[in-house]
Amino acid sequence: MNFNRLDNNYDNYRTSQSQINGSMMLGFVLSFLIIFLGVVIQGNFINFISISGILIVLGGVFAAMLINFSFSDIKKTLHSINSVLYSSNTDARVRMDELVNLSYASRKKGLLVLEDVAEETKDPFFKKALRLVVDGQQENDIKKILETEMNITSEENQKGIAVFETMGSYAPAMGLIGTLLGLVNMLGSLDDPSKVGPAMSVALLTTFYGAVLANMVFIPLAGKIKNIDASEILLRKITIEGILSLARQESPLIIEQRLQSFMPAA
Repeated sequence: MNFNRLDNNYDNYRTSQSQINGSMMLGFVLSFLIIFLGVVIQGNFINFISISGILIVLGGVFAAMLINFSFSDIKKTLHSINSVLYSSNTDARVRMDELVNLSYASRKKGLLVLEDVAEETKDPFFKKALRLVVDGQQENDIKKILETEMNITSEENQKGIAVFETMGSYAPAMGLIGTLLGLVNMLGSLDDPSKVGPAMSVALLTTFYGAVLANMVFIPLAGKIKNIDASEILLRKITIEGILSLARQESPLIIEQRLQSFMPAA
C-alpha cells in the first residue's frame, strides 16, 4: 500500500488547517487592532473604558442566553468553540485518496488491514467506520449508525450557530438598553454639569460595546462554525460512501469514481 501520496496530502492539509485557524486569529487581532489605533489616534484610550457599560452588555447577553437556551445548549456551544479553535478534520480529498488506497490494500490482504488503520487514525468517526467493517456488520447497519452520528454532530453544531447568532442579535440591543440608562442618568443630572459627561459616556459606550461584540465576535464565530459544519458533513458523507464500498469489496476504480462525484469540478 502506497502511503507516500497520502503523507504528502496530510502535510499539505495540516499546513492549510493551520492557515485557516491562523487566519481566524489574525482576523480577530486585526479588527481589534484597527479599533485600538482609531481610539488612540482620536483621543485617550481610557475614555473608551466603562466597567458599567461592559457589565450591562455582557451581563445582559449572558442573562438573555440563560432565558433563551438551556444549560445543555450552552454546553454544546462551548464544544463548538473548541471545534473552531482546534478543528483537525482531514481534508475531503485526502480522505478520498485514503479510502481508495485502502480498497487496494484490502483486496490484497483482506479487510483485516483496516483494523491497523483504525488503530492509527485520530478521527473518531473514521475509526468507528473502519471497525464496523472489520467486525462484519451489515451494510444497512453500518450506514444507519454512521449517518446517525453524523446528524447528531451536525445538530450540535447548528445549536452552537443558533446561540452565537442570537448573541449577535442581543448584543446591540443590550447596548441600546445601556444607552437609554445613560441618557436617563444624564437627564437626571442636568443640574450638576460634572455628572453629565460620565453619564453620556456610558450611554455611548454601551452601544459601542454591543456593536463590536456582535459584528466582530459573535456573528463571525457563527459563520466559522457554519463553514466547519459544512466541511464535516462533506467529509463524513465521503467516509460513509467509501466505507460501504469497502464493505461490499468493490473495485478501487469504482470507489474512486463514486467518491469523486462528491467533489466540485476543478
